Amino acid sequence: MNITLWILQALLAAAFAAHGWLLVSPPPELLPIMNEQLGVGFRLFLGVAEIAGAIGILLPAMSRKMPWLTPVAAGCLAFVVACATVLHLARGETSSAVTTAILFLLAAFVAYARWRVRPIARRSGSRSATRAIKPNMKTAALILTVLLSTAVSAQAQEPTTGYAPVNGLSMYYEIHGTSSGEPLVLLHGSFMTISNNWTGWIGELSKTRKVIAVEMQGHGRTADINRDFSYENLADDIAALLDYLKITQADLLGYSMGGGVATQVAIRHSEKVRKAVSVSAVFRHDGWVKEALDAFPQTTADAFKGSPIETEYKTLSPTPNEFPNFVKRVIAMDLKPYDFGADKLKATEAPFLFIHGDADGVRLDHIAEMFRLKGDEIFGDLRPRSESRLAVLPNTTHITLMEKGNAIIPMVNDFLDTNSQKE
Repeated sequence: MNITLWILQALLAAAFAAHGWLLVSPPPELLPIMNEQLGVGFRLFLGVAEIAGAIGILLPAMSRKMPWLTPVAAGCLAFVVACATVLHLARGETSSAVTTAILFLLAAFVAYARWRVRPIARRSGSRSATRAIKPNMKTAALILTVLLSTAVSAQAQEPTTGYAPVNGLSMYYEIHGTSSGEPLVLLHGSFMTISNNWTGWIGELSKTRKVIAVEMQGHGRTADINRDFSYENLADDIAALLDYLKITQADLLGYSMGGGVATQVAIRHSEKVRKAVSVSAVFRHDGWVKEALDAFPQTTADAFKGSPIETEYKTLSPTPNEFPNFVKRVIAMDLKPYDFGADKLKATEAPFLFIHGDADGVRLDHIAEMFRLKGDEIFGDLRPRSESRLAVLPNTTHITLMEKGNAIIPMVNDFLDTNSQKE
């Protein structure tokens, strides 16, 4: 029992010390989020308190002095995470609430065990009174040790979320994965959200890089504003988000509308884009096949009735009753002719990976035109080839492209991980 309790104490102290240090000295990209959610003063107070609590849990064990400090420190930390659990539940953050609830149980158990069951002995050699240890207490300690490992692992996988004030929007975003990896911004398609566009993708991509998933104007948790939808406006929003997160340069991965936005960011804010991946997107209105152009004017909210797109909107949007108007406003962006400019695409500094299906609604000659602008037509065995790439998947439509993550994600990782000539 005592060995298990020591292990539990050490793990609990490590978890709170690590989280406390994150609050005191967060990475630059997390600083604005934490300050917005907690305030500078409370963030620092909470971080110092968690570090102090972690020290309080371990100090008596190391010094054999002040044995009362461990249960007091564990009890205080239990109170902190209990408050955090209530706050997460009030915000509807279920997974975070589960994690903090587990931490509460662990801290409360340590406080009880060190106060009532097996207090720490003093250095003088005198033994503190040790109560009889029941077998079920040993089992509980083992179970709670496993729960702590689960909680720490879950906390590590929990994304950082926030709302960025950009160009009049309060843009919702999530940050997943390792803070040391290259930042990759995910840009969803029309009418979509983070969850219904990137299912299965974020987990794989975030294994080796920092993934920033956003919900653009009017989509998901980002409220609409009195401004027309346009690729230029959405691109400027992404550039402003990178400034807000203090990210100098990032990779972009956009699907459909998001691919068009990624292209516009590369055109309008070239210094902010290292590499861009465009999935089933065009740079000119007539890049779509005639069937698609004919279908756009017929697209109304009725077409999505009962679909995951309508369900997600009504679940996440700050204006759940505005779905018909939302569809009307978004599709208007594709009803009028637009052209990003072939010369402007050609002049972009970032290498592009164009990914398409052989039946994804984009004209094959338009796909070839985009790749010629960035990659040219060469015999790659005879001279150096462009850093841009093209992939066309067989038997694949606009929708089923996103179901082929197992094939596409390795292509994306290989493209992003290859050092460019400039690097």
